[in-house]
Amino acid sequence: MIASPRPPYPTVTQPTEVLKFRPGSRILNKPNLAEWILFKRILGETDVMILPTRADFSPNVIAEAYAFGLPVVAAGVGAIPEMIQRGRTGFMVRQGSVPGAYVEPLMRLARYPELVPAMRSHARTYFNACMRPSVAGGALNALLECAREMHKA
Repeated sequence: MIASPRPPYPTVTQPTEVLKFRPGSRILNKPNLAEWILFKRILGETDVMILPTRADFSPNVIAEAYAFGLPVVAAGVGAIPEMIQRGRTGFMVRQGSVPGAYVEPLMRLARYPELVPAMRSHARTYFNACMRPSVAGGALNALLECAREMHKA
């Protein structure tokens, strides 16, 4: 994940400027408790998560992003299209797209910063309604119970 400080954003005039690291940006991995604590702090200071995956079924990082109210920009692979509400909780790029395909949704957010608060709110609402462990766990238990009943028949 690339995390970058919040506004004021620089004026973006060229698509290639969006992909440049800004001062204060850093790449995070979560290998230990200290990095996890930093990850949580920085998620609270970030406006969008970019998930440039080429093969991922149902990445937990999308739920983590939504829990912090972050819209997600990701490739439409695996179950990701079912996890992102286009234009509300994030944006998708076509499966197999080149890295530059991520520029358009980022340019959109840079040009229309008023979209970010609404998308943050939608992401948080979606997490609470559909992805929170107590909600998702209940749905999984119902699915398992249904499978057990079908197996008995």
